[in-house]
Amino acid sequence: MDERMNKVRSAAADKEWLQFQLDNADQDLKDAVREALSAGILAEDLVEPAELTLEQIRMIARNEN
Repeated sequence: MDERMNKVRSAAADKEWLQFQLDNADQDLKDAVREALSAGILAEDLVEPAELTLEQIRMIARNEN
């Protein structure tokens, strides 16, 4: 098989793996935000450590995101 085709396949596989990892990290963050909110931490206090906007945190709390 042509080396260029191998590079394309490899790059596509790398991208797919990174997207999978990103999706998992995103879910982990959402779970952590929900857990913190359930423990009584204010949404406003999560903005900086979560690197999200207040609206994004509120959407996570409402399971809209």
